[in-house]
Amino acid sequence: MSLSSQFISLLTMIISGMMLGIIYDIYRVVASQFHFRRWLISSLDIVYWILSTLFVFRMLYLSNSGEVRLYVFLGLTLGIFFHYVYFSPLTIKIVILMIGWMKALIRFVKKLFSIIIIIPLKMIYRCTLILLGIIMAISIFLCKFMLQLLYPIWRVLNWLLKPFKANILKWLHPIIKRFTRR
Repeated sequence: MSLSSQFISLLTMIISGMMLGIIYDIYRVVASQFHFRRWLISSLDIVYWILSTLFVFRMLYLSNSGEVRLYVFLGLTLGIFFHYVYFSPLTIKIVILMIGWMKALIRFVKKLFSIIIIIPLKMIYRCTLILLGIIMAISIFLCKFMLQLLYPIWRVLNWLLKPFKANILKWLHPIIKRFTRR
């Protein structure tokens, strides 16, 4: 393997180490901001290391056909070191800023949804209840009013039908007795 090929492999591993550091910082900040459960963090750690291993071996395969040499580990270590010394604070600030923007956007969308959908639906519901209450009150008032108007007619009809009611009861009395004996 030529010296330029080894240099390209070393440079690729340094960049890969920096990428691993960036991805780990993003994962660490997201996990702390969203308060993942402990079992989920353990599972995500395993997923991170599996994906990181696959990523490093893919980059290694692309840069030098997959030969593992000492400079590969040196390049990964240097890349991670450079990231944590120079880029980690900036990465963390950017990720926290982006999470803040996402949270603000989610709050805005929730507020907008509430203003456009929820509040009008509540108002329609309340207005419907008020309207139904008014209609019910008017209906009850009209029924009572009609009963008051019909009360004199009812008294006259009751007085006119009084002789017939007595006869009907006399006529129904034997039938009622026959059915109640059984």
